[in-house]
Amino acid sequence: MFFGKGGGVEEVSSGSLQRLSDSCFDKKMSKLDSRAAAIASGLSAAIQEFRSACTSFMELNAEPYTEDLWMPNINSIKKQKQQYASALMGIADECSLIVSPLPVAYERYMAILSSISELSGRVLRTNATFKQAFYCYSKHLGAFKKTMAQIDRLSSSLKSELDSHSADYNAYLDVGRKISQLSAYVQELASLEKDIGAIGKPGTAPADNFEKANAFAAESLARKREELNDISGKISETSKKINSLTAPLERASKKFDHMTLGRKPLSRFLLDPINTLSSESAYAEFKSLMVDFSKALISGSIDLKNAEYVAAAASELEESGIYESIEMLKSLKAKKSETESEIRSLENEIGLISSAKRKVTDAAQEADALKSKSLSVSKSMNELKGQIEAAFEANYGKRIRIIL
Repeated sequence: MFFGKGGGVEEVSSGSLQRLSDSCFDKKMSKLDSRAAAIASGLSAAIQEFRSACTSFMELNAEPYTEDLWMPNINSIKKQKQQYASALMGIADECSLIVSPLPVAYERYMAILSSISELSGRVLRTNATFKQAFYCYSKHLGAFKKTMAQIDRLSSSLKSELDSHSADYNAYLDVGRKISQLSAYVQELASLEKDIGAIGKPGTAPADNFEKANAFAAESLARKREELNDISGKISETSKKINSLTAPLERASKKFDHMTLGRKPLSRFLLDPINTLSSESAYAEFKSLMVDFSKALISGSIDLKNAEYVAAAASELEESGIYESIEMLKSLKAKKSETESEIRSLENEIGLISSAKRKVTDAAQEADALKSKSLSVSKSMNELKGQIEAAFEANYGKRIRIIL
């Protein structure tokens, strides 16, 4: 749509540029249009004469000229003549100067010229294919040759008319290419602005917020790892203490088990106290066995070389509160599991903070890249806009202002 402005400048929307270009070019080519239309009319009449000549030749019933031929086959030549006439009629029937609608008259005449060139080419190829019939009936092809000569002359005239304005047509095509590129820039710019809008405002979360959150989580993680190291140390220390209490009694307890068949083996508790002394009832049973074990040691019922040492170790075990140590070990292991879970959560939190920071950074970089691309496209678009405006004034003496 055009809007007239002062100073003889027309405002034109980018979507209307091509239609305006077509209109201006057609107006500039008005003289060509009138001359080319007259030539096209002559070509149309010549093609009708060509059809008439083809019809007359097809209906011709004459003997072929064969004096210069060696032993000619007259029937074969007549048959070829009919085939030749039929081929020429087919070319005439298929030739049409009615072309598909095209944006400008110049291109419609180019299409007509192309159609005529195709007809001439097909006729020449057909003459070559049926050269014997062409030779033997040459004296009957006068109208046909005259019509083809007229078509060739008119075709040359049309070509000359078009060639004389080829520079104008090339300028028109160049403007068309620029208009297409301008339209592409407009679409690309709209797409970039949509993409920038979709990203939103990546900079709304300050970078130091991520640093503070990361520092806090990292500090908490360090404390939890120290706590885990402390718990692991206590677990190790407690486990060693429990095993140090039971290890000296393992060999003697096995001898005691042989003396008290039918009862639960004492060695079972001593070999794995942490897992076997897991309840108060088990501990009560263990203490009962230890009382009998100590009596057997004192009485000398168990044959041992170091009986006094073993008896002292048994007394130390009974007074050690091993069950409380085992309960404390359970508590430490539970605390360790809980702390490990907290460490994993903190590690995940740090990973999420890093990911969030990375997303914000990437979004900001993407937004900057899109904005830079948008500026570049805008610059190219405005330069091309100026070129098109200048081309309209140079080619058609028309001053326009493109509205994007």
